[in-house]
Amino acid sequence: AIDLGRLGDRAGREVGVSQFYLSRIFSQEMRMTIPQFLRRIRMERAAELLHDGRHNVTEAAFAVGYSSLGHFSKSFCEVIGCCPTLFPHARNLVPPRR
Repeated sequence: AIDLGRLGDRAGREVGVSQFYLSRIFSQEMRMTIPQFLRRIRMERAAELLHDGRHNVTEAAFAVGYSSLGHFSKSFCEVIGCCPTLFPHARNLVPPRR
């Protein structure tokens, strides 16, 4: 699992600001928190893996860092808008990133 406190602290040091300031500015600019953004990136990657048809749900979940299929499925549904088992049949929901 990603330690968001350490990530925020490290990122803040890299750009010369506190993790709290970085988090606030990120949220204002992106209209989502850093954890929400990271979750979206992971779910979009999982959607790409499922879209390709070479990965099943378990493989996609593990590939993006989830060890709990239940937690992965819940997150996938919230972000992508459908269950991961249905996603390969609903390919028009999220186009693959280029």
